[in-house]
Amino acid sequence: MSLFSSSKNKHDIILALDIGSSRISAALIELNAGFTPKILFSVNHVLETGQNLSLVKLANEMSATLTIVLHRVESDGVDALLRHGYCQESIKKVAVTIAAPWVHSETRTITYEQGTPFTVSPTMLSSLVNQEVEEIIKKEATTKASLVHKPEVLEVIDQSVMRLLLNGYESQPEYKGEVDHLEASVFVSISPKKILNTIRRHIDLTIGVRNIIFNAFPVIASTVLRDMVSVDDSFIVLSVGGEMSEVMIMHTGILEKTLPVAVGRNHIIRNVGASLNISPTQAHSLLRLYAEGRGDAKSTSTINTVLGSIVDNIVSIFDKQISEYPENHLLPSQVFVISDEEVLSWMNVFSGSSKPKEIVVHGQTFSVALLGEHTFSSFCNFSEGAYRSPFLSTEALFFNKMYTDKEGMDK
Repeated sequence: MSLFSSSKNKHDIILALDIGSSRISAALIELNAGFTPKILFSVNHVLETGQNLSLVKLANEMSATLTIVLHRVESDGVDALLRHGYCQESIKKVAVTIAAPWVHSETRTITYEQGTPFTVSPTMLSSLVNQEVEEIIKKEATTKASLVHKPEVLEVIDQSVMRLLLNGYESQPEYKGEVDHLEASVFVSISPKKILNTIRRHIDLTIGVRNIIFNAFPVIASTVLRDMVSVDDSFIVLSVGGEMSEVMIMHTGILEKTLPVAVGRNHIIRNVGASLNISPTQAHSLLRLYAEGRGDAKSTSTINTVLGSIVDNIVSIFDKQISEYPENHLLPSQVFVISDEEVLSWMNVFSGSSKPKEIVVHGQTFSVALLGEHTFSSFCNFSEGAYRSPFLSTEALFFNKMYTDKEGMDK
């Protein structure tokens, strides 16, 4: 379905919060059913993570930064609303998008048969899905990467059947009847309740809105890119954050896998600094010169080595996925990289001027497209001075689609 498919013209205001591994962004978005959303106000604030990073420290810094961002919304954001004929009470809903490490997302395939025909119904399907979700929660609660280690303190923020096959035929979850075989692709996202409740408390205290929905970025990115730029339903998304990145594999319309990667913008800066024995601030300055083509030979060589190691890391992920796929099931060949303009500028210099950009893994060629703030200029409207984050823009398009379809914003 097209993002802008309705002829109905209606406006509403939502506050979108994007909470990543190293920054928090917020936007006041004017939703426009069937047309283009407009970002009236936006703000971005970087987490002060420092050198000795831990999840506990990151969580504390996230909480402090969220307070700063919400106070900016309460002051400057409300002023922007007034200039556009709205007021603070116009904010009816807050849509929070969270990325790794605050969320774990996973796609599971449920296969069910009894050897004889059985009756399938929404209740029976829901029971199967809930059993699978419980398994995911138990597994995630015992992993070393979890912020918590008890299943009861994890909360499901997304649980959806992306595809249902009954006797091999695609069906709707509402179907009732007898079948011999059931196969369901289920996407699940879970987060620690402590993190979600911290976010809820800050929003309630500052903005005074309790109508809050949580979303995981993989679903948002895959949905928007499928409708906006992809020629088919199979592609890979690499979302590059500050401390963490995510690889999302979309195959025939199904978000097949989401893979967290422990590299990002800050990782690049720290590694350049460590290699040259300089501070992160100095390393960041050298990276700016590198992007402008004004770096000296030594720093350019070091930065190329650091960026090369990150590309090798991503290639190893593709390599592993290729080895795990059946012989007749190739990885999608189109790769979309979403990140801020600074990171994309480093990637552009590193990869040279070749367009389209390509990488080859085990004989399979992947075409790489870099998606930054300018990619979304023709899909979103922006008020003067609004921060043009590619992440916020992607979310604005997604929420506008849900608003147009009336499927997601009222859940």
